[in-house]
Amino acid sequence: MTKEEFIQILQDHASKAGVFGGRFVRFSDNDDNWAYTRPAIDCFEPTIDLSIEDEVKHLTYMGFDVDKTETYTYDEFIDKYFLK
Repeated sequence: MTKEEFIQILQDHASKAGVFGGRFVRFSDNDDNWAYTRPAIDCFEPTIDLSIEDEVKHLTYMGFDVDKTETYTYDEFIDKYFLK
């Protein structure tokens, strides 16, 4: 799977999420940085970095000074978030 195909899956999932459904949205001028968004919920949301081909760096904020980074393949990440 290419990065472009993975991004298309993120976009397709976001378009089907509904009004209050969680989704990943791009938050920079390029396609490398995405944040998980749950409308109407105010909290720290995980982000993903796609700057390395075939790799998704998933950053979860555990508090103001603690975070956790995990690395997945595109397919592993699709399974983790049930994107298909």
